[in-house]
Amino acid sequence: MTILNPNFTTAALLTSYSKLQTAAHLVHRNLDQASRSDDKRTLRVLLLKILSCLQEFRQTINVVFLESDHERTDQQEFCCSVDVIEEKLEHIAELLVATQTRTRSKIPTIKSIQQECFRRVQDELAAVVQMNEILASHNLLFVDSTNKERLKLLVTRLRQQEQQLEFHHGLLKAQRQSSDSDTGYSAENFAYGSTPFPTWLDLFTQKPVLDVIERDSKQATLTVFGSSSGSLVFFAALALGLRSAGVEILEFLHDLAEQTRKDLQIPKTKCCFKCADMLTVSVQETSILLLTSQCWDATLYQQVQHKLEAELQPGTLVIDYKDTLQSSPHFQLLHQLPHQRVSWNNSQSFFIFQRVLQ
Repeated sequence: MTILNPNFTTAALLTSYSKLQTAAHLVHRNLDQASRSDDKRTLRVLLLKILSCLQEFRQTINVVFLESDHERTDQQEFCCSVDVIEEKLEHIAELLVATQTRTRSKIPTIKSIQQECFRRVQDELAAVVQMNEILASHNLLFVDSTNKERLKLLVTRLRQQEQQLEFHHGLLKAQRQSSDSDTGYSAENFAYGSTPFPTWLDLFTQKPVLDVIERDSKQATLTVFGSSSGSLVFFAALALGLRSAGVEILEFLHDLAEQTRKDLQIPKTKCCFKCADMLTVSVQETSILLLTSQCWDATLYQQVQHKLEAELQPGTLVIDYKDTLQSSPHFQLLHQLPHQRVSWNNSQSFFIFQRVLQ
């Protein structure tokens, strides 16, 4: 068996995986726009092949991460068959060519993908610089220079962190351990994604949110269920001065958030993090509850919904990434904010609900 350098292997796999994800988006978009049945059939078959390859390739990447960890702990040699890797890369190359042919679109190069990532980070930092103008237009207090600088450091830190192999390795281990443990939760419930600062700022300056902030004045509080590495908690604490709390079940992500809080010297009175199952954490005193529910399965979401119906005070806002609460008579949809950019989608909708009396 020929030995491959693990760093080279991982980089090649991640690069190809990113291109294949882009191809899936292109084919899906063209499938939605296709009018002829033959075109739809061809694109549907191609999309299924790409999705199958993505799933298989994700497993390969996971093995690379886990075996790399095995190497670090037991000092065993990491090896991977050249033939296996080359076969997978060739299959992806074929799918990429088929995508370009069927969609008449070019797959972005890795350089262009990297440039796009850089541009998005610059957009986030620009939004931080300009946020006082937006806050002033809604009669909100300015953010002082100290907290503005903290936000810049935060955005830079989080986006750099998301590009590091060490981060994804640690996240994968935590996801595997939690889904294999006695939590009863499937791996899908632990999927990772992030919401950029401009999207967050747009969401939290919608009228229903502003009304609650004005109503509760200095007593307004935010709780985030599924707070991940803490960005949504930090944004609210630093930009709006909300007393904010994050609840995250994965210790790996909780520890990252807590370390960021310490490094940026943000006091616990402004924001705090709890490593716990959200179903065990009281929300009776919160003014705004943010659910990062995009990948929660139906069983988990139903448990959360029952909890909110039992605990939330009338008038409490629930901000969600999906509209499931519309089926509950205990909640009223106040506002839908469409076409927002998040890490997994350029057109995500947000839903703002209010707990109502029955």
